Amino acid sequence: MKIPLVDLKVQYLSIKEDIDSAIENILETTNFIGGKPIEEFEKSFASFCNKEYCVAVSSGTSALFIALKCLGIGEGDEVITVPNTFIATTEAIKSVGAKPIFVDVEEETALINSNKIEEKITKNTKAIIPVHLYGNVCEMKKIEELAEKYHLEIIEDCAQAHGAEYNGKKVPIGKIGCFSFFPAKILGAYGDAGGIVTDNEAIYNNMKLYSDHGRKIKYEHIKEGFNFRMDTLQAEILNIKMKYLNDWIKKRKKLSEKYSEAFRELKKIKILKTKKNVKNSYYVYVIRVLNNKREEFMEFLKNKGIANAVHFPIPLNKQSVYKKEYVHQEFPISNMLAEEVLSIPLFPELTEEQQEYIIENIKNFDGKD
Repeated sequence: MKIPLVDLKVQYLSIKEDIDSAIENILETTNFIGGKPIEEFEKSFASFCNKEYCVAVSSGTSALFIALKCLGIGEGDEVITVPNTFIATTEAIKSVGAKPIFVDVEEETALINSNKIEEKITKNTKAIIPVHLYGNVCEMKKIEELAEKYHLEIIEDCAQAHGAEYNGKKVPIGKIGCFSFFPAKILGAYGDAGGIVTDNEAIYNNMKLYSDHGRKIKYEHIKEGFNFRMDTLQAEILNIKMKYLNDWIKKRKKLSEKYSEAFRELKKIKILKTKKNVKNSYYVYVIRVLNNKREEFMEFLKNKGIANAVHFPIPLNKQSVYKKEYVHQEFPISNMLAEEVLSIPLFPELTEEQQEYIIENIKNFDGKD
């Protein structure tokens, strides 16, 4: 049996008629930029997040950049985040002229350790970007308390956490959340796309202008902006997928809970934890492979036809582009997790037979001497 990490084709086939009709409609109307599909998606996704506003943009990376830019974060400022995230988080920070300041993560959740944030705050700190990794949610109460105490902005990186909840509230918990709709995400387009949600009308208007050349009318520019628009085709595809999003999240949760129950007592494998006040939306299902057995385990799974991947194998402070800047800084938990974490197949269409096969083989590996 061969099982992919994510099966985008089987998802497409399950909604093929609706998707094909939506694409055909865009091609026939030749409405490729802006218009009703964008407005519909912004309204729908804002409502899904229980927020007032959404700005549909070209990617999750541009969402982070726009949020930082429109909050006035710039040259000489510092932004606190984590080293165990995709580089888009720090690219956005660096692109506005600010400096990423790394805080290590919790071992049990792989999320930012909120107890270590305060020691990194300086007079130059202007914002915190907590990353809701793997569908899990950071300890936002503590983060919000620190932000209030030191007058900091919070921009939540929700790229992997569509529909995740904290104390009964969907992310983002605070003022601004940035999402990616990269194809493999919980809600994925058929190309690059992203979104920013907020309840703040002034911030929304500013971000909306900035994402489309600073204009409200075609040739009237209120300010300088840039071209960060979402294509109408992607918006129309996302509009179709929005109908299924809640059901897909429920299926991800059910599959993940079955994995967790099956792996709870294993010796070579350890599962990441979700705190009781969090509803994880499970972008990926990540396990920790202990005792330097990950390479052996990956090869074992490969030979059984079970796809797997590492998110993320090199912490950002050790990436070639940054390592000189952070050479004297160590983040032991992030380093440890980078050597242990492994993502196994998880997607809403994963069958019972496929999951049983995965569980059986992982248990067999764990039982080997």
